[in-house]
Amino acid sequence: HGFKFIAVEGDWPDADRLNKYIRSGAGGSAHKTLMHNHRWPAWMWANDEVVALAEWMRKHGGGFYGLDVSSLFESIDEVVKFVKSKDMSLASEIEKRYACFNSYEGDEIRYARSLLEYPPGCESEVLSNLQKVLNLRVGNGARDEEALFSTQQNARVVANAESYYRAMLSGDASSWNVRDSHMMETLDRLL
Repeated sequence: HGFKFIAVEGDWPDADRLNKYIRSGAGGSAHKTLMHNHRWPAWMWANDEVVALAEWMRKHGGGFYGLDVSSLFESIDEVVKFVKSKDMSLASEIEKRYACFNSYEGDEIRYARSLLEYPPGCESEVLSNLQKVLNLRVGNGARDEEALFSTQQNARVVANAESYYRAMLSGDASSWNVRDSHMMETLDRLL
């Protein structure tokens, strides 16, 4: 039917690993790749049906992408890893700003609760890093462009996840609006 990709309610970094497997074979197999996804419930994505789908997509083409904002800390790691491979000075600058999250030890809820005592949180840091990553340019190769797109998306995930966890404190629909807006913006970028 001409579809070019599948987008799911999943985290960008985990879906990107499966996408890399589908496109290039990175990771060895769909099963091995899916078993590395720690945030997704196994019944939801790391199951035989998705393995079969990914193997089929590997033969016939297409992409597999995650639309959600839940991967705050995983996305930080992905941004830093990519930027280190391109510009160590910029990577150092980005790491210093993301260090704002270090004391939360990978716990998004702990970060959200901290905003009650320190409302500014890490908002300015993630927005500064997002701007830096959006301005980043790489070589002309298609693989570099895909990696840059993924890194920029991870930086967007970090910014929108920070906003999402901030909005959770209000207890109203605003947090869902942040999440839904992020998913729609991601889908627009993919299209």
